[in-house]
Amino acid sequence: MKRLAIIFTLLLTSVSLFAETGTIGGIRYEYENGYATVIQSSGKKYSGRIVIPEKFTYNGKVYTVTGIGAEAFSHCESLTEIELPSSINEIGNFAFLWCTGLNRINIPDSVKNISSDAFYCCKNLPVYNGLRYADSFLIEAADSTATEFVVRSGTRWIGDNAFSNCSRLKVLSLPESVEVIGNFSLASCTSLSSLELPSSVRLIGMQAFAFSGLKKLTCKSKIPPVVLRLNDRNGYFDYVDTHRCRLKVGRGNRDAYIHDVRWREFRHIRTFR
Repeated sequence: MKRLAIIFTLLLTSVSLFAETGTIGGIRYEYENGYATVIQSSGKKYSGRIVIPEKFTYNGKVYTVTGIGAEAFSHCESLTEIELPSSINEIGNFAFLWCTGLNRINIPDSVKNISSDAFYCCKNLPVYNGLRYADSFLIEAADSTATEFVVRSGTRWIGDNAFSNCSRLKVLSLPESVEVIGNFSLASCTSLSSLELPSSVRLIGMQAFAFSGLKKLTCKSKIPPVVLRLNDRNGYFDYVDTHRCRLKVGRGNRDAYIHDVRWREFRHIRTFR
């Protein structure tokens, strides 16, 4: 078995070696098998408005651009706008790190994964009602002393640490568009005693509610959302008092939550109409 594992690792390594890199239309890519990912440029910093194409042709082959790689645009302080195609499905870690001049980006519906800290220190992105957004991605609370926030309609992601340490936050309203609650996103929100998760939520990150003041959690999803945990020694709702916090779910959904290994950590699971 050990020999097989080594062979498998070597095969994976050899496959990655076939990937080529090159600069096409001023943008640097890694590409293979008809697909391409934008990667960090070698020494060049992007500036102004950048448009990423859905496809490009190189050496007679057509490649579809499907990802923005880790740190692809990091520290491009003069980058102001970026247009992403509908073929993009992933935005990598620190992809726009310290893009302090970035004031506009679109995130297509095709994007299924945005890694942690993709927009770290993008302080020029717009703020609406006290919350900073990268299109449908909520980055952070611009004012950590606020007591109430209403997340705007169309928001799909609540970013990692978005509300962490907002100790005065008492009311948070989430729209029926939010799909992902990021890692540690509501950690240490000690004044937040009640929260309603819309039916659109499908994933909750690690320790999303750790050290919060939650006493009542309502989850409207018919299918229990996936919950991530740090490791096998930690609970799925680590640092949440699941013995005292009441979980309310839709009528007819209670059995699904009771039998879910993640959600059955709550001792009191009730239904609402």
